[in-house]
Amino acid sequence: MGTIKTYMIPALALAMLVLCLPGMNAQENGQQSSSDLQKRATALLQQGDMAGAKGLLKKALAIDPDDRMSKYLLASIYVFENYDKRTYQVEMRDGIKLHTQVYTPKDTSVPYPIIYCRSPYSSFAYDEGFQSYFGFLGPGPKFIEEKFIFIVQDVRGRFMSEGEFEVMRPNTADWQDSTQADESTDAYDTIEWLIKNIQNHNGRVGIWGGSYLAYYGALALVNAHPALKAVSLESPVAEVFLGDDYHHNGALHLAYTFTWLNNIGFDRSEGPSASRQPRVYGERIDDLYSFFLEAGPLKNINARYFKNRVPFWNDILEHGKYDEFWKSRTLGQYLRGIEGPAVLVAGSWFDDQDLYGTLHTYHALERQNPGLTCTLIMGCWDHAPWWDQKTGPWGDVELPAGEVGDMFRDELLVSFFNHHLKNRGEFKVPEVLAFESGTDVIREYGSWPPADTIEVKFYFGGNDKLLDHTPGPGTSEFDEFISDPNDPVPFYSQPLRSWEADFMHSDQRFAAERHDVVHFQSEVLADNLTIAGPVKVDLYVSTTGSDADWIVKVIDFFPEGDGQMAGYQMLVRGDVMRSRFRDSFEKPAPLVPGEITQIKFELPDINHTFLAGHKIMIQVQSSWFPLFDRNPQQFVDIYSASAEDFKVATHRVYHTAERPSGISARVVPRR
Repeated sequence: MGTIKTYMIPALALAMLVLCLPGMNAQENGQQSSSDLQKRATALLQQGDMAGAKGLLKKALAIDPDDRMSKYLLASIYVFENYDKRTYQVEMRDGIKLHTQVYTPKDTSVPYPIIYCRSPYSSFAYDEGFQSYFGFLGPGPKFIEEKFIFIVQDVRGRFMSEGEFEVMRPNTADWQDSTQADESTDAYDTIEWLIKNIQNHNGRVGIWGGSYLAYYGALALVNAHPALKAVSLESPVAEVFLGDDYHHNGALHLAYTFTWLNNIGFDRSEGPSASRQPRVYGERIDDLYSFFLEAGPLKNINARYFKNRVPFWNDILEHGKYDEFWKSRTLGQYLRGIEGPAVLVAGSWFDDQDLYGTLHTYHALERQNPGLTCTLIMGCWDHAPWWDQKTGPWGDVELPAGEVGDMFRDELLVSFFNHHLKNRGEFKVPEVLAFESGTDVIREYGSWPPADTIEVKFYFGGNDKLLDHTPGPGTSEFDEFISDPNDPVPFYSQPLRSWEADFMHSDQRFAAERHDVVHFQSEVLADNLTIAGPVKVDLYVSTTGSDADWIVKVIDFFPEGDGQMAGYQMLVRGDVMRSRFRDSFEKPAPLVPGEITQIKFELPDINHTFLAGHKIMIQVQSSWFPLFDRNPQQFVDIYSASAEDFKVATHRVYHTAERPSGISARVVPRR
C-alpha cells in the first residue's frame, strides 16, 4: 500500500455517522471533554502520530463510552494497522459491475473465512490510501480483532455500483437466463468471484446484515452458494405493507418513511458516484408533529418537499392497497428450499422498525425449511445493537440494552461465526433466547411462542375496567370519544426534532389524559403475569364516519407511590389497524356509519412480565401521529385526499356480553 504519513477521516464515513446514527446522549461536561480529546487525536493522526492519537481516544472513551466517533477512529486505526484493502468492480452474470471492497488480514500465517455484507447505504471510504480504510467492519469491534476477510459491497444502483436501484427488488430472476439478475444472483455471483479470486481464504463464507442489509442477507440463502456456511440476519425487513418500515396494517408509517426516503430515496440521475447526495428536503425540522400537521394531506409532500425526486414515494402514493407491487416485496415467500447454511435471526422487542420482519422471517425459515438450523435471539436494544450500541441502560425504564447487546454481539454472534466458519469452539444455544422485560432476564425456549403458554382473554368493561370475564349487565355498553384528524394524538409526550426509538417503551400518561383516548385497567396484580407471544385484538366499534384507524396499546401500569417511576405507564406494545382493511388488504371497504362492526387484528409479539403490584392497562385511540399518517375518517383515497376530506368523527368501543371487545394473550404458567 505504501507509506501514508497523514491520517484523514473519510468524509463519507463522517456523513454516515451524522446521517445514520442516533445522537449522543453523554452528559454535557463529559461530552465537551471527550470532544476536545477527539479533536486533539485527529490533529495527531494528521501528523502521523497514531500511538499518541490512540492514547487520547482511549481517554475520550473513558469519559464517554458512547462516543461513537472515538470508537470509529480507534477502529479505523486498528484496521489500517492490521488489514490490507483492495477494491474491485465485480461483474455479475448480466454484465453489471458491483463495487466491492475487500479487507484481508496482514497476517497471512493462516487462511481466513470471508464475512460478506451487501449495503444500499454505501461501503464508504472510497478514497485512495489510508483515507479509504473504514473502521466499522463486521457486526462489531470483536470481529476485526478475531480476523476475517471482510467484504463490503454497494448493491446495484447505489454509489459506486452500476445498474438500477430498486427498493426491495422482487426476487424473481430466472437462474437459467444469464440476462436476468436479482439480489440472490448478485450474492451468488459475488461469492463465486471471491472464492476464485481472493487469496488466503479457507473456502467458507458468512453473511451478516441488519435491517435492509438483512433483507439482502436473507435472499443470499435462496439457491445459496455452496461456500456459504452461516448467515446472521439482524432485524430483517420482510413485509412493508403489513408490518415493517413503511406501513402497518395498511397505515403509512409516516415519520419514519419520510425520513428514510428523504435520506436515500432520491433518483440517481447519473452513473456510479462515491458522493452521498444531500437530503431531498434539507431544512431543519424542529418538531415532527407540527411539521407533518402543517404539511397537510399526503399529496402535499411531493409539492412541498420531495418535488417528484423520490420514485419510491410515488410508488407508495400509487399503491394504496396490498397489490402485486407490495406482495412481490414480501421476503418470506422466497425463503423456501434452503439447505446448507446455518441461520441466526436476531431482533429486539423494542425495535421500532422491523420487529414484525424479525419474527416473520424466523417463522418463514422454520416453517418452510424442515431441517434448517435456525436460531432466534430477541433482545432489548433499539433497531441495531452493532457498533453504535450504547453501553448503559436505555430509557426511563432502564432496559439493559448495552449489557444484552454486548452479550449478543461480542459473545453469541462471534461464537456463531467462529464455529461455522473457523471450526473454532461451540455454538450451543437453545432454539430461542429471549429477553423478558419486566423482570429483565433472558429466557430459554424450545420454540417461539413458547409451547406451554395458555391463551387468556382480557375484556373491556365499564368504568375503565379490564376484566377477566365478559362484562355483566348494569354497566355502560360502550365508551365514546371524538376523533379530530386536525388534532391527532401524538406518539411522543414532547416535541421531537428527529426520530426517537424509545417511544416503544415510553410513558403513556400524556395520552391517557386526552379526551380522544379511552383506557381500561385491571385490578392490581397479586402475582407476576408473563405474556409471551402475539396479542390478538378483538374490537366491536362504530363510527359516524366511513373509515377509522384503531390503535391499541398494551401498557404496564406501575404502582402509585413516591418513587421516580410511581404511576408510570410503560408502553409494552401498540399498533394500528385501518378499518378499510379489516376484511381484506387487497379489497378495502368502507364502514357503514353508525353500524357496529367487528375489527380483529394482531399486535406484534411481546415477552413481558407484569409484576405483582402492577396493573395491565389497554389504551384505544384513533390516531398516533406522526408515527402513522392521519385517517380522513372518510372512505376516500388517502394518498390523493384534500384537506376538506378530513372530518371529525365520533367513535364508540362496545363492551357487552354480546359484543365483548378485548384482547387475547398467551400467558406463561406461573413459574
